[in-house]
Amino acid sequence: MKKGQSSLEYLIFIAVAIIIVALVIKYTEPAVKEVPITGIVYIDPETSPVVEQTSEKIKWKVTYYYPPGCQATKCDFYVSVNLKYYYSSDKYRIDVYIGGEADRIKKIKVSMCTGWEKVVDANGFDRNYFVGYFAKKELDPLFPCQVTVMAWIK
Repeated sequence: MKKGQSSLEYLIFIAVAIIIVALVIKYTEPAVKEVPITGIVYIDPETSPVVEQTSEKIKWKVTYYYPPGCQATKCDFYVSVNLKYYYSSDKYRIDVYIGGEADRIKKIKVSMCTGWEKVVDANGFDRNYFVGYFAKKELDPLFPCQVTVMAWIK
């Protein structure tokens, strides 16, 4: 064996290892970006905060914020669920508000225990979506109603 031959082999091994690491990073990074951020909140007349109560209706509201703990105007995205119960008709009404930073979020998907599902891209942010009216006897067994939020980051 010639002097310095083994050090040349070590350099080749190091170069091959660096190339393999670079290829792994190149091909796994896009896959990681396609994994959505997922969050769950529950709306329930017994545990959710009451935000309005009149002789005609009562309203509850829950909001999922990302990142957790941020304020609505400084969040990457947020989803608010409004549940209203109207005494005279004995029905619930559900509305969902989806807000997000169009330069940070590709799309948001919201699904509820009622079977309602909505997928919006940046053009659908900062809007209210009507979910529907539900008879009290129809919706009561579904409480606490799970709201699943999925968001894909750019």
